[in-house]
Amino acid sequence: MRISPISVAVLLIVLPITVGAADWTTTAGSTVEFTARITGGSFLAKSQKVSATAISDDGQTLTRASVVVDAGSFETGIDLRDEHLRDKYLEASTFREIRFVADGQSLAVKPGSPFSLRGTLTVKGVSKPVQVEGRFESASVSEVVASTRFKVDVTDFGFADSHGELVAA
Repeated sequence: MRISPISVAVLLIVLPITVGAADWTTTAGSTVEFTARITGGSFLAKSQKVSATAISDDGQTLTRASVVVDAGSFETGIDLRDEHLRDKYLEASTFREIRFVADGQSLAVKPGSPFSLRGTLTVKGVSKPVQVEGRFESASVSEVVASTRFKVDVTDFGFADSHGELVAA
């Protein structure tokens, strides 16, 4: 399978929050997904095995965020492709998690507002800085919904088969 650098689309977190200082965590229905652009087409992979935590000192400002996805949990709708993605490319039995961590920033949580977040993405044991552009879709006393979209060059994370062709993850 020949793939050019892929675009990763991620619905990061749906977080319940409390008034005042808060540790926000994921709720049911949180999803991480990516689109792999391959020669002749593309495919979408999704996972709901997502764990996210966000820290706020005042209930309105995000100061730290962490999103962890089970690397073996992505589904594309085709069993054989899921198996190849999990076993051959993501090597999920060795590298069980894909992780994004951002801290040292102060981000106001306002419904409908865009945000930019610097963080570190770790895939297959390789950590690289990424800039995540996103939007707070909604925010209330009970939950925050944020969506993000960012691109990842898979070669930065060691995705190359024995023929030198790029592969998606």
